[in-house]
Amino acid sequence: MICYPLGVASHLAIACDCFRRGDLDGAQAALARATALVRDERPGHVAASPARPARQS
Repeated sequence: MICYPLGVASHLAIACDCFRRGDLDGAQAALARATALVRDERPGHVAASPARPARQS
């Protein structure tokens, strides 16, 4: 599961409200801002789980 900052959640809520009202330009702008926030928070790709070292017998 990926945890996002609260700022991203607020932009997603704004995008959902814009979709509900039929404001596709506003929804697109809110999603673009959310995407920019996620990119700023995550400098590189992080694996979901760390790799386990090989077992030696």
